Amino acid sequence: MTADKDFMYFAGKPPKKRKHANRWRDATQEEMDQQNEMNQMSKQGNDDFFEEFMRIADKDLMKNLNPTILNAL
Repeated sequence: MTADKDFMYFAGKPPKKRKHANRWRDATQEEMDQQNEMNQMSKQGNDDFFEEFMRIADKDLMKNLNPTILNAL
């Protein structure tokens, strides 16, 4: 069997149209750039949230907070 984007080919039979689009393809440079930009914004947003949280957090509460929870924040 061989295949392309739209059809599957079997020996001795007519081509069969694919039921679903093939999702396994190479990403374009534009898609990779877009993904990298989204990753950078996501990381920056997490850092901003943590810094803001630490600035306004109650210091007494932070002393008594479970370290696991603090790390999760």
